[in-house]
Parts: sequence; structure tokens; C-alpha cells
Amino acid sequence: MPELDIELFIKEIKASSLRNFTAPAESRSFIQYSERSIQINVDSSDIPVPELVRFVLIFVLKLPTYYDPEEKVRWTIPFNYKEFSCTFALQKSGLFLYVSRNEQPPAVLDKAALEIIKKIKSSINRVEKTLLIPYAQHQIESGNITIANHYLVLRNRYVYFREKAENTLRRQSRIKNSQTNDIKDFVKVLNDKLKKMFKAENELFYNTIAMLDAYFSFLEHLFVLIMPLCRDNIHLVDFIGKLWAVKYKLLFDISSNLEAKSFYDKLDSIKERFRNFYAHGAFGKGGTSLFFHFPNIGAIPAQLSEVKKGPHFDFFPIQKDNFKDICRTIDDFEKWLKSEGPVFAMAIKFVESGLDVPCDKQSLKIIRSAMASDKKLDALIQRYSYLWEMHTNMDY
Repeated sequence: MPELDIELFIKEIKASSLRNFTAPAESRSFIQYSERSIQINVDSSDIPVPELVRFVLIFVLKLPTYYDPEEKVRWTIPFNYKEFSCTFALQKSGLFLYVSRNEQPPAVLDKAALEIIKKIKSSINRVEKTLLIPYAQHQIESGNITIANHYLVLRNRYVYFREKAENTLRRQSRIKNSQTNDIKDFVKVLNDKLKKMFKAENELFYNTIAMLDAYFSFLEHLFVLIMPLCRDNIHLVDFIGKLWAVKYKLLFDISSNLEAKSFYDKLDSIKERFRNFYAHGAFGKGGTSLFFHFPNIGAIPAQLSEVKKGPHFDFFPIQKDNFKDICRTIDDFEKWLKSEGPVFAMAIKFVESGLDVPCDKQSLKIIRSAMASDKKLDALIQRYSYLWEMHTNMDY
């Protein structure tokens, strides 16, 4: 692949999609703070990443970006388009384009705004394809990335279904223990009780499967978040693509750590028996959920007598005892995870803060240094949280 001539590439964009864009005559021309302009809220479906507008304008047109401490404004870039003075501004409520009125009718102003957005979008597409996609891949391979932290969302999904299952168990108990002294309505009451029990059994099953699906999704996310904080020389993209079992074994040495091996076996058994079977369309591995044809007898389960270990063997695959055993295993594993060592405990503490995890060498060095003590890590989390809130709310 021939080496890209950057200067020629910039010249081509200037001569095509950005040919009517120029720097403003004045060094600063913030028309958005006056009645001399119209305001256009740029649809996020047109430009989903506002920072790419800034990149195009500073990379191609060499325009300055202003970061003045203004309320709910991250940056502004003034420019000219044809005879119009304009400004792009990234504000808390979105990306806005301001176009000077120039005593023009609204139709003319709207047309100019649409042209600007269309041409900026076209320029972004060209820059992305030619420069940014290859550069992004290089940065990912180099580890200069940040992992978005969805810990709380995924954790809450697991908790939500667990609580629903626990509520169902309590309702089951009340139904089972309910009694009536009215002999005349005994049959009716009994039928009604059976219907309620049947419904509760189904709800327990549905909520437990949803809980497990949510939990193993959460656990994979947790493993990815703590990996760069706990281990060196791990290719993160490869790690993300690996199966749950492989992720676990890369984090914990199950060949020498007996507790890690014990929890791996228990969790893997739960995952294979309950979660995976239903997550993969109610099919087991290697045809185990199928039936083979036996001459003069009929269809026989491929698992033969081992079919009793399958979740589909029982009419209600999840019973009270199953559910309590599953929850006990999860609770014991999470308690062990935080006591496995200070590195894991501190890594989880950082992740629980909700902060994204930067994976470049300098950021990891800072975080790992703070992980030496609770006091240092608390101070770092507080500082990072303050900066996150400031940038998110644009309170400069």
C-alpha cells in the first residue's frame, strides 16, 4: 500500500467539500451569543461523534478551537462559509451550528446550514476512511485505548432478575402454606392453588435463567475491566474475544490455586447446565440434547441415563434448592474474588466506581500506583470522578 501524501490529501479536501470554508476575518467571532444568528441543533444521526467536526476543521482548515470557561460549552470554532459568519459549538445539550442572518430570509439560512452540515459530514467520511480508521486500529494494537465501564448497568441487570426470582420464592411459600376451612369450596381452592403454584414455578425458572444470563455477561465484563489493572502482557482485543472459561484461566491459575479451580468448576457447571443450554436455543453440545432412533423402540435421548443431568429432564428445571445453591455459589465466589489478593480487591474497587479504564501505559502506571493503598485509590477515584463530572456537565 503506497504511503499517503498528507499535504496532497488536505489540499484535495480543501478543493472539494471544504472549498467554501475559510477562517473568519476576526480572530474571534462568537455569533452564537447574539440575535444575529440562527441556531441549528445538528442531528446526532448525521454527525454521531462531534469531536470529528473539530478534528476536520483544525486538521484541514487549521482553525483555532476556543475552550473558554463558558457555561455548558466544551468548545467553539468560528469560521466563514461563503458570505456567512458561522460557529460550531459543542454544548451539553448537543452539537450546534450558528449561522449569521445577514438579513437573509429563513429559507436561505436553512439551505446554507444544510450545505455546511452535508459538506462537513462528507469531509468526516473521507478523513475517517483514509486516516482515522487505520490510526484507530494502530492505537488499539498499541493499547492506547479506554474501556467503557458498564459495570453498574450489567450488575444491576443481574440483581434485578435475582430479586424477582427471590420474590417468586417468597410468593411460592405463601401459596404453599395457604389453607382453607371451607370444605364446600375445597376443590375450587385447591385448583386455584395449583394454578398459582404452576405459574410461580415457571416464573422462578424464567427469572433464574435471565439472572444467570445477566450474571455471566456481567462477569465477562468485569474480567475485561480488571485484566489490564491486574495482569501484564495481555493483548486486550484478543482477551475480549475469548470464551468465559479462557478469560477465567488467564486471570486465575487454576492449576495451582485450588480455590480458583473449585469456583471455576462450580461456575462452569452452572453455566453449562442452565445458562448455556437455553442461551443457545435449548441445544446441548455434541448433540446431547437430541434423540437417536433405536430400532423397534423409538427415539432415545442421546445422553441415555445421563439425561437426568440435563436441565430439560425435570418439568421445572429450577427448584428452590437449585436456586439457593446457585446463589450461594455466586455469593461465595464474589466474596473470594475480593479476598484473593490486594490487586484484585483494588482493581474491583476502581471498577465499582463506574470510571472508565484507560489502558495506555502512563494511565495504568498512575492507577496501579494508587492501588497500593485504600487511601491513595480513594483519592484518585475522587479526583477522576470530579474531572468526569466537570467534563460531562461542561461546568468549566
